[in-house]
Amino acid sequence: MNRSILRAGLAALAVVVAAGLVVPAALADGPADIVDKRIKQMKKMRTAMTGMKQVVAESALDKAKAEDFSNTVATESKVVVTLFPAGSNVAPTEALPAVWDKPADFKAAADKATAAADAMLAAAKSGDMGKVKETYEAMRKACDGCHDNFLKN
Repeated sequence: MNRSILRAGLAALAVVVAAGLVVPAALADGPADIVDKRIKQMKKMRTAMTGMKQVVAESALDKAKAEDFSNTVATESKVVVTLFPAGSNVAPTEALPAVWDKPADFKAAADKATAAADAMLAAAKSGDMGKVKETYEAMRKACDGCHDNFLKN
């Protein structure tokens, strides 16, 4: 009798565990959802970089704007690689197949951009206009480096 109860309990546990594994998979984002998130995230970064371009074009530093834009770029840059999982190379993506074919190269480019974004944020917080301009240029080059190799023109 104890074996029957044990078997029934194990069977019930197996069902609960299996259901727990299936439910999160069913709730996971599909490729189209991932592409949509990716597009929104990249637009946020582009908007913030456009704002930084305007900040560095001014003769005096608007520290609040520089910090705000830099913070957005630094925050968003940290999730870039997570937005390109296997199987997310579907329309309307503008990413080149190299993102998925050369993931180590893509991660290295994204890591370079993240480091540049963090430096830009630190410069903005310091209020040093020269450093802000310098780090903005480094960030712009990091963006270009990634786009040149991983984005359709």
